[in-house]
Amino acid sequence: MIKILDLLNENNIVVLDSESYSEVIDTLLELVKPSEKVGDYQSFCKAITDREKIVSTGIGLGLAVPHARHDSVHDFVAAAVLVKNGVEWRSIDDSPVHFAIMIGSPEDSHKQYLNLLSQIVLFWKKSSEREKILAANTPNDILEIMRSYFADKS
Repeated sequence: MIKILDLLNENNIVVLDSESYSEVIDTLLELVKPSEKVGDYQSFCKAITDREKIVSTGIGLGLAVPHARHDSVHDFVAAAVLVKNGVEWRSIDDSPVHFAIMIGSPEDSHKQYLNLLSQIVLFWKKSSEREKILAANTPNDILEIMRSYFADKS
């Protein structure tokens, strides 16, 4: 089973003060661009933006999970952005997004894909973990918080 911590590292997490929705999406896409796991970067970008047009991936409590399963992705890829001042995302609860994790996966990875999304949501639903992430200042802080949480789940 793939785990979110298998996909995140200090090179694909960024902490921002305040950005627009489109700048956050662009930042997330730029973070996955160097990955060899994405064969056709432009197609993946289109898949992400098309998915966002269908329905917002702002799922509430300040979390967004832009995601796409696409044949241009050879293996799971992820990136994360902590937006300190929040950004409007058309979230289902109308709250600004402070943490966004982008997931890309191969077209035929439905079960693993859903499992990965559920890991992220269950982590974020824990108010203590959410508060720690929101107080983080560096990508390493974010990774350490997530490592601590997921170590208890192994």
